[in-house]
Order: sequence, then C-alpha cells, then structure tokens
Amino acid sequence: MNRWYFFDSLRMVLRNLAAARLRVWLTVVGIAFGTAALIAVLSIGQGGSRRVQMEMEDIGIRRIWLYPSEQTAAPFGYADAQGLARQLDGQAYVSAAKEVRCTVKAGEFSTEPVLIATQYTLPQMENLDFEQGRFFTEYEQDAQEKVAVLEKTLATVLFPTQQQVVGKKVTIGANEVTVVGVVKKRTPRSDDGMLYLSVDLYEHWYGSTLLDYISVVPAGERSVESVELLGKAALQSAPGVKVRSQTLRDEQDIADNVLSILR
Repeated sequence: MNRWYFFDSLRMVLRNLAAARLRVWLTVVGIAFGTAALIAVLSIGQGGSRRVQMEMEDIGIRRIWLYPSEQTAAPFGYADAQGLARQLDGQAYVSAAKEVRCTVKAGEFSTEPVLIATQYTLPQMENLDFEQGRFFTEYEQDAQEKVAVLEKTLATVLFPTQQQVVGKKVTIGANEVTVVGVVKKRTPRSDDGMLYLSVDLYEHWYGSTLLDYISVVPAGERSVESVELLGKAALQSAPGVKVRSQTLRDEQDIADNVLSILR
C-alpha cells in the first residue's frame, strides 16, 4: 500500500514538473546564478583585501615616515638620520632618503628615472624582491663604493638585449657606477623606473644632503606607536625643530572599510 502510494506521488510530482518545466528551469538557473554571484563577490572582496595588503607590505606596513613640519625652517640632514639611528639602535631600523630625477646612461641608451639615495638598511624596511644580485652593503655604503641597484623597468630600458645586468656599468650624470642588483618591478613612482644609490656616495658627489624624509621600522616586537613617539622626540630635541609623522594606519583602515562595504 505504501509502495503504491509512493509511486503515485512520484508520478504526480513528475507530471507537475513536466507541466511547469519553464518555471523549474528558471528556478534552477536563478539558484545557480545567485550562488555564483555570491561566490564571485566574496572572492573579489578577499582578493582585493589581499592585493591591498601586498601593496602595503611592499613599502612596509610597519613603516613610519618622519618629515620636518612646516614650522621648521631647515629640512633634515643626513647627520639627523645618523643621530636617530644611534638613539634607536636595537629598537628600530632607520633609513635616510633623498629622491631626485636624474639622467642615467648605458651605452647608447638613456633615460630619466627617480634616483633614491638611501641606506643599506632599506631591504630590512621594504619588501625588495630581487631579480638579480643584491642591495649594497654597509661596507659599500661607508666606503662610498660606486655601486647602484636598478629597478627591473630601468634595467630593461638601459639593457634591452642583456639578460645579465649585474656587473654592468651605468653613468649617472658624469659619474659611473657598477650595478650590483636588480629589483623586480614595484609600485611605480616613475615610468622610467627607479635607481637606488648609497646616500653616502650621493653626499660625496653633491655635498651636504638635505633629506626628503627619514623612515623608521620597529625591530622585533616593538610597536609602531612607541617607535613613532621615540623617533619624533629624538628629532625634536633640537631647538625649534618640529616633526610630523606618517604611517599606513589610516590607509589600511580606509581600505578595510571600502572592502567591507563591497563584501
């Protein structure tokens, strides 16, 4: 009795489905599209979040930029960065930075990248991914060795037919340097790529260097907030000097809010 009742019910369901095939088909398609859309939106949100995180990690998500405030007449000098490094020794990595446009030549090829005069500590502060070679060392910096690191974009422009660029010579203005490393393409600051040079060598060539900023990254478990306060206090110890700072906290919060709304 129950068996016949089951088959009768099944035949009835099948007849009803056959009579409303279009409605059933649209329901199935609607469920499929809805599920696919949900998965796609979640994937976009997660992918976007990861992309933002990677971009920030490239330039240092725990990095602090210190600038002289508008109330300070004189910019920071290289001596200020060296003094700050001594005061924060063991607590943070410190790097001076000067960014300028320059003319770089290699044989018949020439371009105008951004030159970043910095210190050997930069790879400990930024996520530098090397295609070839390495960054300049502390010894090369102190000895004012004529070495440089190129971004891949710049290396391709200067050496379009060369696979191996490390060991090649390039001319910066009237000065020749040897390439010791090639960094993979990074967040663009210049369509022509970037060139990294020791700030000691830059100062040797052009005299006293006025910095664009000093960057600091906490060492070990030190918090960004505590090192930020220490760095500002150390630089502001000189009479009349005011310091402003910048971190990626605000940018991280904005990105998280936008991605949360999207999700």
